[in-house]
Amino acid sequence: MRAYNATYAELYDDYAPITDDLPFFLEEAQARGGPVLDLACGTGRVAIPLAEAGHTVCGLELSEDMLAVARRNLTQLNPETQARITLRQGDMRAFQWEHLFPLIIIPARSFLHIETPEDQRRVLTCIHSHLAPQGRLILTLFDPDLQLLWERSHMRPVHMEKVKEFTHTATGVRYIVWMTRQYDLNNQTIQFDQYFDALDDQNRVIHRTYYPLRLRYTFRQELQYLFELCGFEVEAVYANFERKPMHYCAGSVVWIAKKQE
Repeated sequence: MRAYNATYAELYDDYAPITDDLPFFLEEAQARGGPVLDLACGTGRVAIPLAEAGHTVCGLELSEDMLAVARRNLTQLNPETQARITLRQGDMRAFQWEHLFPLIIIPARSFLHIETPEDQRRVLTCIHSHLAPQGRLILTLFDPDLQLLWERSHMRPVHMEKVKEFTHTATGVRYIVWMTRQYDLNNQTIQFDQYFDALDDQNRVIHRTYYPLRLRYTFRQELQYLFELCGFEVEAVYANFERKPMHYCAGSVVWIAKKQE
């Protein structure tokens, strides 16, 4: 598992402005009560709206650089909202908190950063020990497309594609993001090599930042068994944040698992 660096952290909110999951997490926090533990909380993308809605939120993040951006984002909030958020640096595979949580969340497919089955078990075991009785874990993934994985794993040479254009809010600099993907079917991993090109007013590249990322995808029945092995009962699996029934190749699979004693 790799921690995001300073450059990636500074660009993250503009590069990945995800909002479609916020109503879902707000609804679940309202139903479960608090405090809420947000694992891989990043720049506070989910933690801040939860706190603004009145919930007490604890955020754990591996990257000190992402936490620095999160703490800066907190300074834009009123003092009452700031007081409802606690941020810590830590690894979701082995963390300790002083109290139990009725709700723990891993948004934005961040569970994919856990690259081995052994480490996945460590994460779920640690979460189990921090959940209150009957507490819920919510995490999001994608459902692997077998045909796509097979086709792309045999693609030669590796294809670089343009995946995003955005403007960095703080500096006004425009970026183009290029990416290559390499698929390891044996280990169920995808290696993403990302290149962030900063442009001047003449659309010339000022500098390029390289950031590699490896994710491990997990099949549905595999995760079902992993939950059971770690002391959870799967309560629901949705195909999206609107709670639609699960189907093959769903892009935003939402898992809700209940702690079993």
